[in-house]
Amino acid sequence: MQPASIIRTFAWIVIFLGSLSVVALIRRNLTPRSPVAHVTRTVSTQALYAVYQTPSLVLPD
Repeated sequence: MQPASIIRTFAWIVIFLGSLSVVALIRRNLTPRSPVAHVTRTVSTQALYAVYQTPSLVLPD
Protein backbone atom coordinates (compact mmCIF):
# COMPACT_ATOMS: atom_id res chain seq x y z
CA MET A 1 0.00 0.00 0.00
CA GLN A 2 1.12 3.53 -0.69
CA PRO A 3 1.42 5.97 2.24
CA ALA A 4 -1.41 8.10 0.82
CA SER A 5 -3.85 5.21 0.80
CA ILE A 6 -2.86 4.25 4.36
CA ILE A 7 -3.51 7.81 5.53
CA ARG A 8 -6.81 7.89 3.63
CA THR A 9 -7.95 4.62 5.20
CA PHE A 10 -6.95 5.80 8.67
CA ALA A 11 -8.78 9.10 8.19
CA TRP A 12 -11.91 7.28 7.03
CA ILE A 13 -11.83 5.07 10.13
CA VAL A 14 -11.43 8.13 12.38
CA ILE A 15 -14.37 9.87 10.67
CA PHE A 16 -16.53 6.76 11.00
CA LEU A 17 -15.72 6.21 14.68
CA GLY A 18 -16.21 9.90 15.42
CA SER A 19 -19.65 9.91 13.83
CA LEU A 20 -20.56 6.77 15.79
CA SER A 21 -19.57 8.44 19.06
CA VAL A 22 -21.62 11.54 18.20
CA VAL A 23 -24.63 9.33 17.49
CA ALA A 24 -24.10 7.54 20.81
CA LEU A 25 -24.00 10.85 22.68
CA ILE A 26 -27.17 12.06 20.96
CA ARG A 27 -28.97 8.82 21.76
CA ARG A 28 -27.92 8.98 25.42
CA ASN A 29 -28.96 12.62 25.89
CA LEU A 30 -32.42 12.32 24.32
CA THR A 31 -35.26 10.35 25.82
CA PRO A 32 -36.16 7.28 23.72
CA ARG A 33 -39.82 8.29 23.39
CA SER A 34 -38.99 11.76 22.09
CA PRO A 35 -39.93 12.24 18.41
CA VAL A 36 -36.76 14.29 17.96
CA ALA A 37 -34.72 11.34 19.18
CA HIS A 38 -36.46 9.04 16.73
CA VAL A 39 -35.87 11.39 13.79
CA THR A 40 -32.26 11.99 14.81
CA ARG A 41 -31.63 8.28 15.19
CA THR A 42 -33.17 7.52 11.80
CA VAL A 43 -31.30 10.30 9.98
CA SER A 44 -27.96 9.52 11.62
CA THR A 45 -28.33 5.82 10.91
CA GLN A 46 -29.12 6.51 7.26
CA ALA A 47 -26.20 8.94 7.00
CA LEU A 48 -23.78 6.44 8.51
CA TYR A 49 -25.06 3.75 6.17
CA ALA A 50 -24.58 6.05 3.16
CA VAL A 51 -21.03 6.91 4.27
CA TYR A 52 -20.26 3.24 4.81
CA GLN A 53 -21.57 2.36 1.35
CA THR A 54 -19.62 5.12 -0.43
CA PRO A 55 -16.24 5.71 1.26
CA SER A 56 -14.89 7.15 -1.99
CA LEU A 57 -17.19 10.16 -1.57
CA VAL A 58 -15.72 10.89 1.85
CA LEU A 59 -12.11 10.55 0.75
CA PRO A 60 -11.79 10.73 -3.03
CA ASP A 61 -8.61 9.51 -4.70
